[in-house]
Amino acid sequence: MTKPDSNLAEEKPWIEKGTLLVGYIFISTFLAWLVAVLAGQKVLLPALTALMIFPVFGHRLIRGRLGAAAGWVMFWALCMTVIGIAFTMLWPRIFAGLWAGRVDQSVAQGGEYTKNMFVWIGTGLGMESDPSRFIPVHLRHLGLFTLTSAVSGGALGLAFGAVQMNYMNFYVGELAVYSYQPLLAILLGWPPYAIIRVIGYILLATGVSAPLACAVTKRTIPWRSAVRFFIVGLALTGVDILLKWLVAPLWRDILSGIMPTLAGGSGG
Repeated sequence: MTKPDSNLAEEKPWIEKGTLLVGYIFISTFLAWLVAVLAGQKVLLPALTALMIFPVFGHRLIRGRLGAAAGWVMFWALCMTVIGIAFTMLWPRIFAGLWAGRVDQSVAQGGEYTKNMFVWIGTGLGMESDPSRFIPVHLRHLGLFTLTSAVSGGALGLAFGAVQMNYMNFYVGELAVYSYQPLLAILLGWPPYAIIRVIGYILLATGVSAPLACAVTKRTIPWRSAVRFFIVGLALTGVDILLKWLVAPLWRDILSGIMPTLAGGSGG
């Protein structure tokens, strides 16, 4: 009787293989962007990109590996940023006519957010550096994100986060297109407080998503880890608000210096 191959018996599934996951997340995110842009439908982009990462996220949540779950979502966010900026910058320059505007048609709030940010960079007027306006919006987004993550085991939270990341990346891509220093615009487009917010949201979502995900799959809920992730994530969102309050005016001055068409509107 032939003995079973022990190597085959112990072989990890693809979702556990780091090298394969890197390729899967990047390629699936790219394909999600491509399908959504070809369709020109705003709802498709966050839905498809969230759908691609959710199995990886959920697989680790139900095993109590919250750090790995959060880590892979952070890598997904990085892929979203690279791919989103690339699509925004390159698609209209590759395709002409009606196809040229497909990225704008596919990114919810992309055009509106970019317009508001450009006005703020050029004039200093806008919500970005006005705490009385941006704090209520941040708190509302935080509440909705936390709630949607908790009641869906993270699925809706990922889609909610994807919407915000997509319009931010659209803005950074447009910033690079209009800047005379596009590489610097890409590097500076995401201010430090926004990066901290993304990390905070991911940690927070990981913490609040774990209980439902584990309960549905009848796994032990890692309460201690979940609470720790929630607290750290919530603290980072507070750091984001404070840092934005202090740094946004300075960041606006830096950005206006690499945007010649806007610098005149700011008085230098």
